[in-house]
Amino acid sequence: MSDVIYVNWANECESNHDALDLCDSTWYNNDIDRLLELLSANVGAETEIYFGPEFHRDIEKLEKAVSWCNERKKIPALFTYGLWFYDDELCARTIEQIKKNGNFRIIVLIDRDHERFFSAKNLSNFICEAKKKNITPEVMYVADDASFPVYIYESEEVKKMMSVYFNRASSGRKFLDNFARIESKSKNVTKHDENISSSDAASEINSARKNNNIYFNNIVLEITYLCNSQCDHCYTSCGPQADRTLMPLDKIERTLLEAASIDSINKRLHVAGGEPTLFWKEMETILCVARDLGYKNSIVTNGFWGKDREKAKKLVKRLKEAGVIEIELSIDAMHQQYTGNKSIHHILEAVEMYGGIDMILSLCTARHDNTSEILRQIDCALLNNVNITTRQVVSVGRAKQTFSESDLYLEEGIPTGSCNQWLNLTITPNGDVYPCCGGSELCPSLRMGNCFSDNLQFVLEQSKFNYMLRVLIHAGPAYFANMLLDNGYGHLLRPTYGNFCHLCNDIFSDEEKMHIVQKLFSKRFDK
Repeated sequence: MSDVIYVNWANECESNHDALDLCDSTWYNNDIDRLLELLSANVGAETEIYFGPEFHRDIEKLEKAVSWCNERKKIPALFTYGLWFYDDELCARTIEQIKKNGNFRIIVLIDRDHERFFSAKNLSNFICEAKKKNITPEVMYVADDASFPVYIYESEEVKKMMSVYFNRASSGRKFLDNFARIESKSKNVTKHDENISSSDAASEINSARKNNNIYFNNIVLEITYLCNSQCDHCYTSCGPQADRTLMPLDKIERTLLEAASIDSINKRLHVAGGEPTLFWKEMETILCVARDLGYKNSIVTNGFWGKDREKAKKLVKRLKEAGVIEIELSIDAMHQQYTGNKSIHHILEAVEMYGGIDMILSLCTARHDNTSEILRQIDCALLNNVNITTRQVVSVGRAKQTFSESDLYLEEGIPTGSCNQWLNLTITPNGDVYPCCGGSELCPSLRMGNCFSDNLQFVLEQSKFNYMLRVLIHAGPAYFANMLLDNGYGHLLRPTYGNFCHLCNDIFSDEEKMHIVQKLFSKRFDK
């Protein structure tokens, strides 16, 4: 079975193979049934499937392919050059039509041949249409020179939330023709609970009553909230004065062992903080335990340990030996005032030297930041197969006190969307378990239990009967915001929100709102 299958949708590759391969012109005969036969013979449990480069052509056949993938718990990725993004109506119609057949990713391919047609405005419009369907497009930038495409970040939608992958190839066609594995940075889960429409209350309640599992893409261990930085935007308010509590190693090992046998949790471990590398020895022990249990490991760090080039090489080598396949490096302005930018280049150099580790450069963004200037300072020669992610600062945690609302990306109304494809089972230093790492840790009402005092399987079994949590995961916080609006409590909501995570935190961290929501939900659920 293949790890990756690329289906050439528009015969854009320079080769013309006859058998299904990493880059194959299987589509030349327009025979969808034959294509699905070939896929059936080559797709395994871990196979990733890509269609491109112009997935919007021949939508009816693509609908069948997307449906086929979803039936097999696969989320296909669809490539496009985006030359049709100028047509808002076509964008909306295309996304809506494909979405009816299941979930998918969209990757916008930008290369030297096509970038002269690129428009940040058109990309922003397309992203807006996609987000209405709970899809966040990604960008793949392909070029063999050292220029950095700062113009991409002229799009506010890109600055607010986007993954931009960099690949050194002479053209998009050459990239596709020599298609290699792209790690799924979005970490979409391979299985899904029943999808729930936020507009259908009966559907939500009935589906919540079903004792289906909730599926998680990763386990996130927030091993400490201590940090050598005190960033203005930190939603968990980490810093040098934070609680120095460190997760007990024996309980972490027991929890990882338990999780390894639970089908609803992907065997991926993400070690976070605070700054987890402040406790390097303990972190390394955790990673080695997870590696030996078969987990794929990743860490997030501010990279302060990479200021010295030789030390960076030594430590990256140790991370690789501990089973780390991905390093997320925080490089935004808030972090750089504490760490500087030398470590970025040293860590990128070390990763390129040893190979086998994916790099994510992560930036939290606001309206008046210097994101473009930071990105200009990066040596583009080090960006091959590197993912630069942006996500907007949200008025949660320390950011509530340090950011003015005029500097945040806020929109009027109730934001829609849900996290059912993005869940990461999050464990805090004291063993409390939460459904995501995007702020649920600040909401006592979303606490699922404690895996240090109880078995993790028990905690997850109990969550099957937490119907309000299940509706939140699938319908999103807009369901509960509309419940407040419909019952005369709209004055408790903000007029503007940054995104649905912001809305979720606003409702579920507030004792007054939670008391009302629980009362209204119980009344609706008991009907």
